Order: sequence, then structure tokens, then C-alpha cells
Amino acid sequence: MRKITLLLLSLLILSTSLLSGCAKLGPKFTEPVVVPDQQAIIYVYRPRWGTTGDEMPGIKMNDTLIANTLPQLGYFPIAVTPGQYTFTPKLFAIYKTTPVTVDAKAGQVYYVELQVQIGHLQFALADPDKAKAYMTTCYRIDPKFAEDSRIIFDDPISQSTPPTTQPPTAEKQAEEVQPAKAVVKTAQLYVNATPSDARIRIMNIVPKFQQGITLNSGRYHIDVSAPAYDSHAEWITLKAGEVRNMAVALKAQKPKVAAVETVKPAAAKAAVEPVRVKTIKAPSNLSGEQKNIAKLLQSNSAIDVRNGAKNVYYHHATSTYLAQVAEQSLLRDYRKETSDRNEIDALAWLCKALAQTHDQQFKNTLSTVSDSAYHRKVRSYAAKSLSQL
Repeated sequence: MRKITLLLLSLLILSTSLLSGCAKLGPKFTEPVVVPDQQAIIYVYRPRWGTTGDEMPGIKMNDTLIANTLPQLGYFPIAVTPGQYTFTPKLFAIYKTTPVTVDAKAGQVYYVELQVQIGHLQFALADPDKAKAYMTTCYRIDPKFAEDSRIIFDDPISQSTPPTTQPPTAEKQAEEVQPAKAVVKTAQLYVNATPSDARIRIMNIVPKFQQGITLNSGRYHIDVSAPAYDSHAEWITLKAGEVRNMAVALKAQKPKVAAVETVKPAAAKAAVEPVRVKTIKAPSNLSGEQKNIAKLLQSNSAIDVRNGAKNVYYHHATSTYLAQVAEQSLLRDYRKETSDRNEIDALAWLCKALAQTHDQQFKNTLSTVSDSAYHRKVRSYAAKSLSQL
């Protein structure tokens, strides 16, 4: 009787996970899409494995989120320019991860398989024939899961449709004389910025901006900045065939006027610098997960530090120990002269993690970082976090 009960319970868990893994999916895979000129196609798909159907990780390409969910038996194709692309999962909980890098060549199609096992997220470059055979059981993800406009949702062009045997009508013959109109799926963007030497970036794609850049229809995050000017950020939506001329005039920053000191020099107070604690004693009841997060925060890798700060922000804001470790990482690197995107992002997440604690002991640190951090973005996040503390 006990064995029968355990067997029924196992079947119930398995069936529930399989049903959740197939939710909200699109049409079934039949054949690869046509590769655009001077580009490559990379398919990312997830096979069925055990009882992990309810785990739906996001997908990152070159450390940028391109899909916020990839359910079990789901897939999507993405069009890329030639180059190297590394696929990693979006971190949720503490998982062992195995990335894969695709060296994409123009005109080629590649297949990346994601295996979601218990405690392990593993990417691998799959054999094309085996991948296409297996993907006939997979379904394309819903468009709302896509975070990158390069993900393709057009159905593949079938070559198997037989020609009609009915004689053409006069209207049909007239249509055949007319040249076929090309279907336009791209748009062009021009940005007229003031001052003329302002830096223009499209934040949610890899290619650098240039006037008249050709983009797929979709949403784009435009950022315009220049020294001594307030920066401008805006999301725009480009339609197929559109030529957008966008004018952005930055506002000059007001010069800071030094305050006149009216008190005697002896009475002036020195600027308060936060005291950096050399060692932080870990509590005796620290869990294994919290120890792993502390190691991430103390790492020399910006990506590890950012992942650790995210865990504090989302899951461990009440842990004073982890917040203090995050504070020390922030004080260690906030003056570093860097323009590396990952390092700046890690410092911004450390500021957000401290704000999430709502602990006034971090007020002095955030105030100092908002005044003295090397990069403008870090100063901005520190000031915002200070107001939320």
C-alpha cells in the first residue's frame, strides 16, 4: 500500500510540472526561418527533463537579457550579426551554471540547448540534425517573453506549396506583370543632438549607434549625454518602413556656486568620511546560501558582485551581515576610475541593496558615494538610494 501511494504521488508531481512547462507557448517548430543577409540565426531551445517544468529561467546573451522566460519544450530564434555570443541564464536562486559561446558566421544557423536540472543550468551547442529533430516537439515562446527586438516571430517560408492548376484570370495576369513589392521589416533612425558632440547610445542592443542605423521594428532605449549637460533617456517604438528623425536638445547644467563660509575656520566641521570596517564577523547561524552570497559580494568579479547585490536586494534585505558586506564592497570600488558596464552596474546594485535595508547606518556611506563616486551613474543611484533609505 505504501509503495502504491508513493508511486501515485510521484506521477502527480511529474504531471503538474509537465503541464506548467508547456504553458503560454506559440506555434510548433517545423523548419528553420530564412537567414537574413549578412546575419546568422541562433535557435535556443529547452528539452523536457525530469520534474523541473516549473523552473522558467530567463536567457542572457553577452550578459544582456533577451528573454525573461524559457519554459520547458519552448524555443526561440534570434538574428545576430557575425561575432561571438555567450549564453547564460538569468540568475534565480543559487544555481550552478554552464555557459556556451557561439562563434556566429554570416548565413549559418546554430542550435543552443538549455538543460534545466536540479541545481544546475547548462547550455550546450547542439548538433543541427539532432536539434531540428527534437525541436519538432517544441513550441515557440510567447512574444511577451521577448526582451530583444532581434528575436524572430515570423513563420518560416514553406517551399512545399503546390502550384495552382486553375487557368489565371485577367486580373491575375495583370498582377503578375507588376513587380512584387518587397516586404519591409526594418526602420532607420537619425538623432539630431544638441550639443553636436553629444554621445548617442541605444542601450538595449549591442551595435553602436550611427546616423541612419538600420533596426528591426520594435522598442529601443535611447540615451544622449554630454559633459556639463543633463543627460536624456527615452524609449521609442519604430515601425517597419519608418525613417525616424529624432531631435534631442540637452540642457546645460547650472554651475555650482561655492558657499561662502561665514564662520571662523576653527568652527568649520570637516567632511565626514564613512569608516570602513576591516573585518565583519559572520553570525554563527549564517546559512549556506548566505555564505555563498557573501563570497559573491567579496569577489573581484563585477558580475559576481552584481549577482550577490541582487540577492541581498530581492531576498536578504533583513540580513545586517550581508548588508555590511555589500557596504564594504561599495566603499572598496566606488572611486575606481572605470567605464566598464559590468563594474558600474555592480556598484549601482550595491547602492540599491543598501537602500532596501532601510537601515540608517548606511546613510553616511550612500551620501559619500553620491558626492564622490567616479561615474555619474553610480552617483545618481547612490543619491536615489539615499532618498529611499
